[in-house]
Amino acid sequence: MQKSLPERLEKAQLEVAQAEIRLAQAKEQLAYEKTVEARIIQALHADLQAIDTTIGMHEILINPASIPPIRSHSTKRILPYGEITRCVFDCLKYAGGGPLSTLEIAAFIASNNDLELSGESFRTLGDCVRHRLKNLRAKGKVERVNETKGPNKEGLWALPRDVTQPVPAWQPKVTHRRA
Repeated sequence: MQKSLPERLEKAQLEVAQAEIRLAQAKEQLAYEKTVEARIIQALHADLQAIDTTIGMHEILINPASIPPIRSHSTKRILPYGEITRCVFDCLKYAGGGPLSTLEIAAFIASNNDLELSGESFRTLGDCVRHRLKNLRAKGKVERVNETKGPNKEGLWALPRDVTQPVPAWQPKVTHRRA
């Protein structure tokens, strides 16, 4: 059933009136937000001006040019990456299972790589070798023969026993047959 025309007109006029009210409310809300935003912007400009004035009152006592730039790894590597590890294994292999001191290993590495090191630079190489040996020991790749500790005690290092033992010769598998 269709509603009569006057009822539909009355309903449409009511909907138009409600829409006009919502439109007026939206316009008022928009105008309010614009004024609030304008006030917020003015307050922020005032705060920024106050900060600029405050900074201008204080003298900067540090010359930025005197601050050195942040640089990581400013020291040059003594040897290419991984070379110390390779040389440690070569040195211990040539020792024939006998223990070698950290400084003996460092001297082998220096002579094997034709490094002319003396004084502080050789101590730096010794520290690098000592650090690498410590990490290789943690991984089980080398063994520390002596466990003495102290400022003047030097570690003795060797390859693990299972690595230095000779590999048994291959023998054919013997099968037993039951009769």
